[in-house]
Amino acid sequence: MQQDSLTYNLVMPVDSAFTQSTLVLPTQPVTEPLAQGNQSLAFEILACISLFTILLSLRKIVNVYPSLIACVLRWKESVNLEASVKLSRDRNAIALALVIPFCLIVEHFNLFSPSYMDGRGESMRILIVIGTFALYGALKLTTAFFCRPKKQSDKSYVIGCKSMFTYFILITLLLLCVGGVCEFISVRDSLTKEILLWLTGASYLFAIFREFQIFVSSYSVFTAFLYLCALELMPTGILLATHLIF
Repeated sequence: MQQDSLTYNLVMPVDSAFTQSTLVLPTQPVTEPLAQGNQSLAFEILACISLFTILLSLRKIVNVYPSLIACVLRWKESVNLEASVKLSRDRNAIALALVIPFCLIVEHFNLFSPSYMDGRGESMRILIVIGTFALYGALKLTTAFFCRPKKQSDKSYVIGCKSMFTYFILITLLLLCVGGVCEFISVRDSLTKEILLWLTGASYLFAIFREFQIFVSSYSVFTAFLYLCALELMPTGILLATHLIF
């Protein structure tokens, strides 16, 4: 309907274009559809790159997926996963490959929408989301490096930190599936956004709970809580504050 209206404004009938010997020209800029096409092109290019990367990682996903599900069922499975060098390496590679798809989901369904993103084109919004995710990840890595215990042989800390890679993969795959189903059955955008936000929040809280269990297995409850605050609650709190304030 919008395209038909635009076509009517650009190409008007002769009897409507000439009224009282005066040529009536459209006031809407002709360049607007071109700008929209350029913005969607960036999304399509990144989506194709993401699809190609996922297809290349499909074998790794199939091999690691049973271990990922096992980590959901029992926290000790994270220890077994880290004990296997191949599974741990493949898990990390899959998490890295899913960064761009995750950012595209966030932008497409408007899951991260601070006020400074209002009125910006799709390409700029994608760039902001990817940049925000990169800063969030850099903050978590920096915090993990400086909070690492003095005992380098203590593996519980490393296993707890890397366990988030496991749940990031599961959250991203879950959002891809649920978001795709909602798009297919034409669910309202606002309802789809609410569903995905609730799924993301619930999955993240569960991941924090599993990480806390790993820390408690080697540290006191208070020390494990401090690690959790530094590694998860502080970076995520800063991200949420950025979303609410700005």
